[in-house]
This record gives sequence, structure tokens and C-alpha cells, in this order.
Amino acid sequence: MIAHVHIRGFQALADVTVELGRMTVIVGANASGKSSFLDALALLGRARETSAADVLFGRRGDARHGWMDGARTHGLEGEVQLELQAQGSRTGLTWIRGPDSWTWNTWSGEPGRPLRPAEAPRIGAVRFEPSVLRAPAPLGGDATTIAPNGTGFAATLMHVQLTEPQTWRRIAESLRNVVPVAADLRTHVVNAGDQGPSAALEVRLAGADNGWCPAAHLSEGTLFTLALLTVLYAPARPQTLLLDDIERGLHPRAQRELVACLRGLLAADPDLQIVCTTHSPYLLDEFEPHDVRVFQLDPSGHTCVKTLTEHPDWPRMRGHLSAGEFWANVGESWVFADAAE
Repeated sequence: MIAHVHIRGFQALADVTVELGRMTVIVGANASGKSSFLDALALLGRARETSAADVLFGRRGDARHGWMDGARTHGLEGEVQLELQAQGSRTGLTWIRGPDSWTWNTWSGEPGRPLRPAEAPRIGAVRFEPSVLRAPAPLGGDATTIAPNGTGFAATLMHVQLTEPQTWRRIAESLRNVVPVAADLRTHVVNAGDQGPSAALEVRLAGADNGWCPAAHLSEGTLFTLALLTVLYAPARPQTLLLDDIERGLHPRAQRELVACLRGLLAADPDLQIVCTTHSPYLLDEFEPHDVRVFQLDPSGHTCVKTLTEHPDWPRMRGHLSAGEFWANVGESWVFADAAE
């Protein structure tokens, strides 16, 4: 499990240290650094699997095919340091941008040592695109992995249906708990034109006249939940999962059920860790205040971070307000005020 993360010089994250638990939720205004924090962790996760050059610039060696594309390079001048500590071992990625060149390195244990994948946690990021989740997924490639944007979703789900019936039933049951109208699901092969034979998804909606609803007509919340469950129930799921806008498209009751499902998975797997962001006070009500990290920009545009329990009024309000109620009342401005003091 990742115990803490230290980031310097990465977009608005000029110099922040964030402590993480088994399930940590991040809140804050738009553009306060929440997604950048997940991006930084995702970069460290990719560095475990490939070289720093491939992570930053792509396999063709230029910014168009790696993470450094277009607007992403804004605010990355100078030295950038990303470091995490997990199971007592440190892992880092450092790069320096000069006028005409970049230098970079990855390390574990201490700066200068080569990165050893065994010493770094497996990190996976989820930022699904609805259009990708709705589209048929080509067969014949890797049918066991869903990309961060959702590529391969239907094909992976078909693979589970055909080879892991127990996991299939768990996914279907968990989906019904979060979205009760989703009575059943199935996959089938379609001819998707140029991409050839592809897997397509359908969900049977309770009370619907035509019964089975194709993925193209499913709500964003239903698709997001099903894709997330597929990632989480997969045998090769990441040790640390990053979820941006975890409540996306979900009714408040469904948000509560999703968190309950995630807690069940955490209880069953001591190696699983979840870091998520939200703008929903309803979802925040399902968390303990000490698991909430509040992000806020200072006047210079740099991110400050505090735990919700560090608010000066929390000791007095403990037991009277839930985490969501307290955050909805106090907001984030106090984070910079405390940091300035």
C-alpha cells in the first residue's frame, strides 16, 4: 500500500506531501490539483511497466505519442520530482526540462538506484470515456485488460463471461446492488465494420418494454459502474486504483452502494488500495473524515493539502455533522489560511 506521496514541480503541485490510507477520497474546487495528483501517481505506475522515456514521450520518442502532449506540458518547466513510499520502499520519477532538451530517470530505494518493479506497487488509473465504453470492442487482442479510457471493455467482459462464470455472477450481482434496474447482462459478437468481429454489451433493464438495452443506450453511470466492477474483479487488477470523479452519473443512493461495494472488496483483499476524487457531499458521507484530503490553491496558484480533520472546528463538530455535511459547510478556503499561518 502507498503510505505517502511527495510531489514537486508538477503543474500546480509545487511541493506537496499527501498521506494515503486504504481508501482515500480527495475533494476541492475545480482546477485545484486533484486530477494532477492522480496523473502523477499514474505516471509512477506506468514507469514501473516501461521506461521513463516511453512514459513521457511515447515509444516513437516524441511528445505526440507520450504523456507530454500539447497543454500537458504547461507548468512542467524546470525540475519535476514524483516520489511515493509503499511497504517501506521508495519509488521515484524525476525529469528536468531545459530550453532544448529533457533529462529523466526512475529509481527505487534511493535516487540513483535503478527502478525495480518488484519494489513498486502496481498502479492503475480509471478515467473512462462514455463513447469508448459504449462502442463494441475488437476481439483478438488482449481480452483481459481494460485501458484507462475504457478501450477493451466489452471484450474483457466477454472473456469473463466465457471463462470465469463465478466472477461474472459477482459482477452482475454487484451491478444490481448499485443500479437495481440492471437486472442482467450479456455479451455477444457483432461485425463492427473495419475493426472486424467485436464484443458488444447488452443490459436487461427491469420493467423495460424491449428487455435488453445495448451499451449505446445505457446511462453513463451504469456504464461507468460496470466497467469499474470489471476492472476490480479481474484477477490482474492493480494494487492501487485511481478513480477520478467516482460519483459520475450516479444517484446519491447508488453512490452509497458503490462505496459499500468497494469497501467489501477492500475487506476481501488486504493488498487493494483505492484513491478517488469527488465533488459529491453525499458520497463523502460514506467516508471517515480522517480519510478525506482537501485540496485548495494558494494565491500563487499552488496546491495546498489538508486532512478534513485538521479544520479548527472539527473537534467541536465531531459527532454532530457527517464528513459530507461538514465539508459542504466549511469548503476549502481554510486550507490555504492554515498553510499560510
